[in-house]
Amino acid sequence: MTLYRHSVTITCFPRGNVRDMTKKIGVDLPDDLYRWMQSEVRAGRAPSISGLIAEVVEHQRSRAELSALVADLRTEFGPPTAESRKRIDEAVDALCTVQETEPARRGRTA
Repeated sequence: MTLYRHSVTITCFPRGNVRDMTKKIGVDLPDDLYRWMQSEVRAGRAPSISGLIAEVVEHQRSRAELSALVADLRTEFGPPTAESRKRIDEAVDALCTVQETEPARRGRTA
């Protein structure tokens, strides 16, 4: 796989949209990935390449924080019981249902 250097400005807006708190970085990406990001922006599924990268990094950070929380809970309380797993599954199902219907309620398409 050949990597090509594409200069990308990452714009990270902390909660409250303080727009002067950004860092410019260079990212090495495979050409096909860069073209995919361009197509996402052109199709309106991402605000910009920088915005798309910032969203992906934020998502990854959230996953890491959630994993750390789960590890802490397992350390403190042990593994989930069958009953708690059932309740977790029910909660996740309910959340997925809400997320599937929420864009329509706000007048947006998924």
